[in-house]
Amino acid sequence: MVDNLDELGEVQTVSGNSTAISQIHSGADHQTGNRQLLRTEKIYRPSEDQFEDVPFIAGNSVRGHLRRLLAEDLLDRLDYTVRDERLFHLLRAGGVLEKASGNSNIDVELRREVRDAFPVIDLLGGSTGSQMFGGSVNVHHMILVCEENNWRTDEQSDISWRQFVDKMFQTRRHDEPDDTGIDTDFGFNFDGDGSQEDPGSQKMIYHFDTIVPGARFEHSVRTESFTSELAYSCLLHGLRLWQDDGIIGGMSAAGLGRIDIDYDADLSQSDRYVDYVEESGDEIIEALDTLSKK
Repeated sequence: MVDNLDELGEVQTVSGNSTAISQIHSGADHQTGNRQLLRTEKIYRPSEDQFEDVPFIAGNSVRGHLRRLLAEDLLDRLDYTVRDERLFHLLRAGGVLEKASGNSNIDVELRREVRDAFPVIDLLGGSTGSQMFGGSVNVHHMILVCEENNWRTDEQSDISWRQFVDKMFQTRRHDEPDDTGIDTDFGFNFDGDGSQEDPGSQKMIYHFDTIVPGARFEHSVRTESFTSELAYSCLLHGLRLWQDDGIIGGMSAAGLGRIDIDYDADLSQSDRYVDYVEESGDEIIEALDTLSKK
């Protein structure tokens, strides 16, 4: 929350470029059989007077990743363990809006305390109980640099998005019975040789589309004019954490989603937020405890 109107700034946009280092999977909301598709958006190509469904990485995916990184970083700096489920959801996922019981008036004092104590929530928004907090940053989609997107990207390409998409598959296999504690007296054959006559347990094969290493993305975030300098510094700290983390999309535990990120902002300005956490640690912990009891 901004007490001094001098801290209010103007709309600021931070732009960056990312390069895929490994395969990236950004799953769609639906799938075809056992194949998981990429998320796409329908665009209109003015030069060709036609429509295309082009892969992209949703801004909400980036927003969620920034929120989790900032939450983990904050709790680590404070050496604080979250034991309240609602607080966990507020910090890690933006919260869960609960059905109000009785009077559901806005708790102005709580809203002020939360925004004052947590630039992360002031920046990205959230909800706790029946209280909602709007964020002050717009996180845009990550746009694939390809021929179809030339009309809206600074970097130009003569390669179609289709060339940046690959198909992969993985298999899931059972653990050995002795390792799982499974009772094997139900007639399932764990020891088959895989032949038609003695198939044994079946592998589960699943297919998914990916964006290939070397693909480039353009991305930006835009702060509103009412964003405080502290919240803006928190944003830059989140972007710096993301640069160090270098992950987006799903299946990162299996080696997917590694990216190299470069932003055109001075990320050292994030030091103001880091200093705030160090100097106000006791007050932030007190606010966390208060939220746990709400």
